Amino acid sequence: MSFEALRKTGWLSSQPVSFQNEVRRHGRLRRHARGATIVSIGDPPGGLSGLAEGALAVFIAPGDTGPHFAHLASPGCWFGEGGFFAGGPRRLTLEATADSTVLHLPLDAMERLAAADPENMRRFGCIALHNIDLCLQAIDTLLIADPKRRIAATLLRCLAESDAPRITMSQTALGRSANASRKVVNRTLGELAERGMVEPGYAEIAVRDVAALSAFAVGRKPG
Repeated sequence: MSFEALRKTGWLSSQPVSFQNEVRRHGRLRRHARGATIVSIGDPPGGLSGLAEGALAVFIAPGDTGPHFAHLASPGCWFGEGGFFAGGPRRLTLEATADSTVLHLPLDAMERLAAADPENMRRFGCIALHNIDLCLQAIDTLLIADPKRRIAATLLRCLAESDAPRITMSQTALGRSANASRKVVNRTLGELAERGMVEPGYAEIAVRDVAALSAFAVGRKPG
């Protein structure tokens, strides 16, 4: 069932079934316990990682500081295409925030698929474009001046690719990703919970009304 989840959401779901089958044939499912590090910044390139089940915390360190928690990846997210296109060390650290299943597609398998059909190179390139869009969404979110709306938008970004409206993220991690203090996060989640939009829990946040939360994030009254 783990691979079937990747057929239903994210990058792979939009690819031809024949290509999906090739990815399944060459890929290997790996299970990681909560708290495990999947890859680390500075590791050598090692192929694609596609999240089938669970959740992954994404850390970045583009400057001299960090790593910084930036995003919570939900099933359907893929990472690691940079090593295929440009080589060089890993630019992200991925840590499991819940028991997770990841499909790993090695670099040599990617090379063979690209050599077999030039269109496959274009298909791998779509991952890079998707992740660029994700970065732009994160920047757009951080430019929201109102911290309450910024927190709501961050929740929606982390929820975007998940079929289950539940985010495995602590309030501390949410604050880091939304650039807001723990006090503001706690107060905002309390307000959103009173309105029936979310339900905070231990190290997780359930989104109860996506439409209302989306309206709140853009400063619009729910329709």
